[in-house]
Amino acid sequence: MHNTTKLIVLVENESLFLPNLLAKLAHKGLIQQIIVLSPNFCYKKFIKSINRLIHCFGFFNIFKLVLSTILGIITNSLCRYKFYSIKKICEIYKIPLLTIQKLNSKQLNDLLEQNKGNILFAQVSQKIKPDLLTKGVFWNKHCSLLPSYKGVYPIFWALLNEESELGISIHIMNEKFDEGTVLAQSKITNNNLTFFEAYHRLYDITANLIIDLCNGVRHEVNNAYKDSYYSFPTAKDRKRFQKHHKFGFAFRLHPSIKPQF
Repeated sequence: MHNTTKLIVLVENESLFLPNLLAKLAHKGLIQQIIVLSPNFCYKKFIKSINRLIHCFGFFNIFKLVLSTILGIITNSLCRYKFYSIKKICEIYKIPLLTIQKLNSKQLNDLLEQNKGNILFAQVSQKIKPDLLTKGVFWNKHCSLLPSYKGVYPIFWALLNEESELGISIHIMNEKFDEGTVLAQSKITNNNLTFFEAYHRLYDITANLIIDLCNGVRHEVNNAYKDSYYSFPTAKDRKRFQKHHKFGFAFRLHPSIKPQF
């Protein structure tokens, strides 16, 4: 008989996709602690991020993304067991929450030192330094069938390239983005999915994969997928995308997830 693995979660703040996933893991009692990386505001980085979003999504889709975020905030406030906030997960499931500004902070180093060898589920856009990687086993979710579509916005590129199947991979992190041993994969059929529909469906099956891994269930992994890497889409890429595909609406009314206690 195996022991169920509990995770330390290391994430950046996000409201529309990640909280629902983490609530499913918390519901199963699989989260030991959540650490939120929240860097200080930097004007140059903010402008760079906005420009990239405009290139990728365009003004109208950014407006819909902002509207989706507002709907998430309202729903999170009105519906106790629908989750659009990481802080709310910690409050309801009594999970310790730590907010840090830097990945190399003393707080994070001390915490990992105290829990050396534990498994961390990490969803951060920054590269994790080698000295941190030695203090635990880092799992990452990537929305592609690795090693295909490594890099940025894999669903955007897979839809643009008319892939018939989309997928999710859980892999061990190393010093390179989207590299490391793949632990589990799952795929869905691309039946004219919008960009955000695809992400929601892949986040749904991500929870199942992580729950299986934490409970010792192992999955066969297909190593035959072609290796590829894609960077940030340009405005030209977006225009090509919108000729045949839609971004859709990012907000989804998640099912309620009520605690078992």
